[in-house]
Amino acid sequence: MTGFCIGAQAILGAGWGARDYARILKAAKFMLFVTVAFSVVYSAAVVIFARPLVSLFSDNEKVTEIAVSTCIVFHLFFGLFGIQSFVTAMLQSFGRARLSEIVSLARQLHTGRTVIPGGRGY
Repeated sequence: MTGFCIGAQAILGAGWGARDYARILKAAKFMLFVTVAFSVVYSAAVVIFARPLVSLFSDNEKVTEIAVSTCIVFHLFFGLFGIQSFVTAMLQSFGRARLSEIVSLARQLHTGRTVIPGGRGY
């Protein structure tokens, strides 16, 4: 998905430079559809097949239970990764590197704030 977005940056950047907004809109719609669809399908597959996937790596029942629930919880919101990838690629294509950096780090920073006790973050 990340590779797809990086490849789409050339099309978006060329459209931006040429001020061809119809091309940008068409490419952006397609890009958003592909990234969100792929991330949702991928996360649904992991949620549905979490137990068989985890059992490939461990045959300990306690480890399997923890890993299955972890996979399911993580992948429930993985569809948002498609939107984040799309927004990051769009911002980079339009020359907004600092803002794209903030968007790409937002998920990791938020995770750190919620995982660390007391919400102190990093």
